[in-house]
Amino acid sequence: VDDPFNPDQKLLAFSARDADSGIQKVLVRSRSWFSWSEWKPATNPVSLRKSVWAVDFKAIDNAGNTAERVLYDWEAFLRYRGSLLLGAALFFAIGLLMRKTGTKRL
Repeated sequence: VDDPFNPDQKLLAFSARDADSGIQKVLVRSRSWFSWSEWKPATNPVSLRKSVWAVDFKAIDNAGNTAERVLYDWEAFLRYRGSLLLGAALFFAIGLLMRKTGTKRL
């Protein structure tokens, strides 16, 4: 959800539980462009920049077992990458058109 106090952020609440040994810690990392951020301890809710389109949670229980889950925000992906993808498609289409019509490149 949108952060009511900071319009440049969004908030993501999560729940992690382990009935057997209990949860030792939860880590989170995010992806805004093409690479992941570093792992950091997760607070609940996690505050993220509006441009984040993927969030990776890793829960570690007291026995040392891990579980990982990636969540995607496709709306954010399209909002912040849509213009980039549209530009790349347009560039590709112009290149194809130039090749088909025999126009020489500069």
